[in-house]
Amino acid sequence: IETQLQPITRTVLRIKLTITAAFKWSDKIHGTTNQQFWIWIEDPDTDNIYHSEYFIITKKQVKLEEPQIIIFTIPIIEPLANQYYVRAISDRWLGSDTTTIISFHNLILPERHMPHTGNFKRIII
Repeated sequence: IETQLQPITRTVLRIKLTITAAFKWSDKIHGTTNQQFWIWIEDPDTDNIYHSEYFIITKKQVKLEEPQIIIFTIPIIEPLANQYYVRAISDRWLGSDTTTIISFHNLILPERHMPHTGNFKRIII
């Protein structure tokens, strides 16, 4: 799982996950269509879950190593935590899970109050 972060405002964070299956497909084991997973974003300090989603990876995506992209927003709560976890867990298989760390050490949030640019002109009619 690869992550990209984009602060929308000081209180909203856009997260883009690029998910590529890390297993070889076998019709005998996995069936002929798809595999189902759950993914969520978790604060390890408070155990709060900020987003959860059910998603499906198809046989074609696994065979062609096509990534699946999931985009969503979550709230940012200050003071900002050091990190969040992205957890992906199979809906069918025990022990088939992964955890990715989202670090906030280099995350730059927008200013609290955007400065006035002075670009607005007064229109007189």
